[in-house]
Amino acid sequence: MDAVQAAVLRAKLPHLDSFNRRRREIANRYIDALNGMDSLSLPPESGSDSVAHLFCVRHPERDQIREKIHRAGVATDIHYPVPDYSQPGLSRPDESAPELPATEQACREVFSLPCYAELEETEIGAVIEAVTGAVS
Repeated sequence: MDAVQAAVLRAKLPHLDSFNRRRREIANRYIDALNGMDSLSLPPESGSDSVAHLFCVRHPERDQIREKIHRAGVATDIHYPVPDYSQPGLSRPDESAPELPATEQACREVFSLPCYAELEETEIGAVIEAVTGAVS
């Protein structure tokens, strides 16, 4: 860690509990608003031990849904596009890759919605509206 990173960490560390609490609130708002939507899989409710650093959802038509959400002005991300066993540093040329169809499917379906402590109420509403419009 360099001096600049240490300075940022020192400034933000006292706010860690409130940031975690806020991300849990946002995650639970998403769950309440999006629960029961057709083909959209949500994580379980964020309990007090969760830091909700990512809000990952699944949809079988992930790329099309992400494009619709993007057109509504909301950014999404794919944090896990490649299974661990297929990562260049972990794959072994002398061994065949394992057959893990559920893992492969998850890598095709999972994406993340914005979930950071500084999200404003209007932005949370915009995310919910964009997802609702994209999935319905």
